[in-house]
Amino acid sequence: MLYFFPGAKTLSSRLLESAGIDDFLPNPLGRETTVGPGDTSGILVTQPGSGDPDLQFASDKQTWVTRDRDGKCWMGRWNGQRTNASKFAREKQFDGDRIKLADGSQWVVPRIREFREIDPASPFSVEYRLPRSLTYDPETGSFKTGDVISQYRAIANEAIAIGSAIHSQLIGTGAAEIEQARIDRFAGGVLRLNYRVDVPELGLLELLDENTLTQVVRAALHLDWFEAALKKRVSSRHFATSNSSAGE
Repeated sequence: MLYFFPGAKTLSSRLLESAGIDDFLPNPLGRETTVGPGDTSGILVTQPGSGDPDLQFASDKQTWVTRDRDGKCWMGRWNGQRTNASKFAREKQFDGDRIKLADGSQWVVPRIREFREIDPASPFSVEYRLPRSLTYDPETGSFKTGDVISQYRAIANEAIAIGSAIHSQLIGTGAAEIEQARIDRFAGGVLRLNYRVDVPELGLLELLDENTLTQVVRAALHLDWFEAALKKRVSSRHFATSNSSAGE
């Protein structure tokens, strides 16, 4: 993946942070160019070892789009270049489900939320599987589990909000419709946990379609398991009620 910052003359961590891609480029390589996307000068940036043939601007061999509304950062790819999950994988990844995206490779979708059934007569327990801080408990003089660490708190809060809305719809208590843009951002944030991509990169690389987008969200929220377990409970209660009625 290539990035371009029009008008920039110096590559810095602040420049990458301003575009929200500093964690995509842990060891960035930059090169100043007199002509780049939009026919402006600036700095081309990539991650060494990313597989890009060369750090240069070639308008007839590349596809470029703006990464933000203001055009302060562009992203591009070499036409015809094949991609795969390993190219964008982070060194440490969260466990999850493997889903085949449009590039043909398996991408690990982190399971942010996990349901468990401890007792068939009790509500399902739910656990959010992102790292939590340890805080001091003066009552016991030891640590206690605190909130999700700040690095992952935003995606955790979205998982809670979107998961709760979908849960309400499934059990029939009603919930407001979730905006598609919010679902898109959530899916991008989920994949970003394990890979150096987000919604803009996924779009440029054309890695998702409507089906795989849904799969990513469902895998992150453990929805397939929950729906199957919920259906089993409903069937069991219906069976028990039918038998009870028949025995009267």
